[in-house]
Amino acid sequence: MKKLIFLCLLSACCFFSCERDEDTASLAGTEWCQQLNSESSITLKFISRTESELILTTGILHNIYRYTYDRKENITNLRPCNQDHSPLEGIIHKGQIDLVHILSGTTIGTLYKL
Repeated sequence: MKKLIFLCLLSACCFFSCERDEDTASLAGTEWCQQLNSESSITLKFISRTESELILTTGILHNIYRYTYDRKENITNLRPCNQDHSPLEGIIHKGQIDLVHILSGTTIGTLYKL
């Protein structure tokens, strides 16, 4: 009986530990994408613990926008390196990130982790 209780507690600890790790894991090295149509896509790459790139692809054209970011729980704030570009917010949940234009509150898209 004691072994059964111990196994149940151990399983619960592992489950909650893994869930917590996913919520707070570093985004560095991850890539997220939304295919808009056969020629267009939005890709968000987290280059390091503080730097990211938003890549808008249309046909053969690739526009790259550089951002710095910080993350608290499931919210990622992206600050543009070029002041002509807008700040963004990413809301992470279940293997996807909802990218929101902060100034207008408009959702740009839902990107999926690759």
